[in-house]
Amino acid sequence: NSIIKVHPEKTEEGMFVRAFDENNEAVWKCADVEKLKLSQEGESIRKKDSSGATMFQLDRNKSAKISFEAVVWGFDLISALQGSEKETATEFERINVPFAESFRLTATDIENGYVTLSQRPSENETERMISFHRLTGQDTIDKKYRYNSIAASEDMFSYTYLTNRLVLPTDCVEGDFVEAVYEYPSRKATRIVNSADKFPTPWKVRFLVLASEPCNVDKIFAVWISANNAKSTISNDINFELEESLNVTLELGHKFCDNKKTLYEIVVADTEINSGDGVPLETNDGEFIFTADDETVNTVY
Repeated sequence: NSIIKVHPEKTEEGMFVRAFDENNEAVWKCADVEKLKLSQEGESIRKKDSSGATMFQLDRNKSAKISFEAVVWGFDLISALQGSEKETATEFERINVPFAESFRLTATDIENGYVTLSQRPSENETERMISFHRLTGQDTIDKKYRYNSIAASEDMFSYTYLTNRLVLPTDCVEGDFVEAVYEYPSRKATRIVNSADKFPTPWKVRFLVLASEPCNVDKIFAVWISANNAKSTISNDINFELEESLNVTLELGHKFCDNKKTLYEIVVADTEINSGDGVPLETNDGEFIFTADDETVNTVY
């Protein structure tokens, strides 16, 4: 049957993708996907006669890929694309978070000889963690100060961990605009580290596209696109512009023991979906899944 893709506003989830690891556990999910595209490439060798006409053609090196744009993305997807692990801070395993704060020095600050920082820099790493300088406006560094663990001077500042006070250099005067940049240990933080020796691993991916027939757009049904061996290309860009999306390209391969050498499959479910409902759909392997749920979906090969 002819189908058309449903506009996302007609349903709770117009198009989304989930990825699963080798243990069939969900790794990442994108619930807001645009510009989903399936591409196929290959090589053709043609045997020609003496006049240059093709007598037969041999096709080989067939490959496929899936590309899409993630409008909204999170650390699960980013860490998977980089081949890294997402780290979450706890009370006992904290993550150092960069922090910057500025001060317009008052007469009281100069009289006291110190300012109190909003956060407490990491203990025993003060010299590496704190950078202190005087500014001219917001963007120009007028003077840089060095750290001294004993006492402040004209060109040096000091810091007392117990009181969380930054002792001002002796040349600071009322009205100076100064800035302190440091790291503090947070128990509420998330971190991903992109390492040169870590690479993405293959996943099984399942895309859901809600579609309808051209002559009956109110009848919505599910189109599932599945690939059992999808791996992200090593090249990708993370653009933090508001209007930009995250472009993802997955190179598809077949599993070594798959006699059919399946790159991907497209399955259309017979179950009709009322707009906005989460209707159970039965897959080829006899499992029931929902089309508009917010829970993790575990599927089987």
